[in-house]
Amino acid sequence: TPPERAAHFVTGIEWSPDTRLAARAEAYYKGLSELTGRDRDIGRKSQYYHLSDSGSAYGWELFARGRPSPTATWTAVYAYAVSERAVGEVTYPSDFDRRHAIILNGSTNITESATLTAAWRFHTGTPVSPVRFVRDGVGNVVSASVGLPDGDDRTPPFHSLDIRLTKAYAFATWSLVAYLQVTNAYARKNVQEYSYDVAENYARTEENFLPATPTFGVTATF
Repeated sequence: TPPERAAHFVTGIEWSPDTRLAARAEAYYKGLSELTGRDRDIGRKSQYYHLSDSGSAYGWELFARGRPSPTATWTAVYAYAVSERAVGEVTYPSDFDRRHAIILNGSTNITESATLTAAWRFHTGTPVSPVRFVRDGVGNVVSASVGLPDGDDRTPPFHSLDIRLTKAYAFATWSLVAYLQVTNAYARKNVQEYSYDVAENYARTEENFLPATPTFGVTATF
């Protein structure tokens, strides 16, 4: 079996008029050949695989960061990406084919030892492979076939806001950092994948990412 091969090409430009602002633009292309792995599809409950021969990924990214004040920073990212795989002469979008993505981050020091950060993420949906079921006269599934995704059927767009408060404490011989974080603060029901439940006669059901989830943690340094 010949080894898998990949060729990467990246070009970019940076601009920074002063220490308070910086921007970068990049474009890339990656070609894949002699692929031997399997592309997982459909979901955790029912597993299907595509055996791709080759593929490619290309796109571009815009990045900017700023420091409007000594106690506040922000970053913004937009990315356009295409990721494809091929079986013979047939090309289809891969699981990484999320055409548009946006990330916005902001951080500010509330006090000298407390920092509040927020991160908002968005990306368009992931391709979903078509599943065709053959049912008998009473509606029971007797066979099923899975086709290659064409990019038309996708999961809904994903977006989420994460908020984190960090507080540092300094003592004579040791220090402590505590944080409180809320993931998916506005409880968006983001679809992670679809599954086909045997108990529901193979009806397509949504499997979502976590709802609004608070976490707390501490780190002590001696």
